[in-house]
Amino acid sequence: MTPKLAPFEIPLVVAHRGGALLRAENSASAFRFSINSGIRALETDLQMSRDGTLFCWHDDDLSRIGHPGIKVWESEANWLEGLELDLLGALDHPGETLLKLDDLLSLVGPKPIHLFLELKTPPEDLPNGVREHLLNQLFSSLDHSPCGATVISFDTICLRMIHLKRPDLPLIHLLGSNGPQSIFPRWGCSLQETWEGPPEAIYTCQNEKDYLRAHQLDAKIWMCDHPLEARRWHP
Repeated sequence: MTPKLAPFEIPLVVAHRGGALLRAENSASAFRFSINSGIRALETDLQMSRDGTLFCWHDDDLSRIGHPGIKVWESEANWLEGLELDLLGALDHPGETLLKLDDLLSLVGPKPIHLFLELKTPPEDLPNGVREHLLNQLFSSLDHSPCGATVISFDTICLRMIHLKRPDLPLIHLLGSNGPQSIFPRWGCSLQETWEGPPEAIYTCQNEKDYLRAHQLDAKIWMCDHPLEARRWHP
């Protein structure tokens, strides 16, 4: 794995879910399009299948692709691999399937791309040890890849475990409406948050109001659904 994220003079623009307003979110085509457009940082969400494979998927269940109530955490990898993603528009590639973390790492390869990996919180009814299994799978994948990565999460337990096991791995603690108190040196606000955080904060941008707010606050990391729009503010 490459060294941790280097300092930057202007905001780092990150393609949120690969660029969720450009292509089907968390799809191979979204990540490729963002990379080919000059975006140098990508974000994805990670959930683990019942048999230990990490998939790039955001929602609590698979309702949006035709399987309401079915969770990634409770499903086998060989079934999940065949699920087709919902299309965003005419530019999407029909037949794209749920992406694995290892597929994303292979897609990026040795390119100078930094990954922001959001670990989703496991359901409470899963057996003990799921977080440890999740982290072991994550570490194994990253150890076999040249990609630099930062782990982000609302799950403080996961972040504490990573901090103990891999203290050199950069972490960002995502926060809700409780404000920017955190044991970690960086924190972030999610969509629709209104607090005025410090410049260190990561800021998620979905619309023009969000971009304007991030610009006014001098936020250093912009997590953008349409990362190309950020160039209007910082060419």
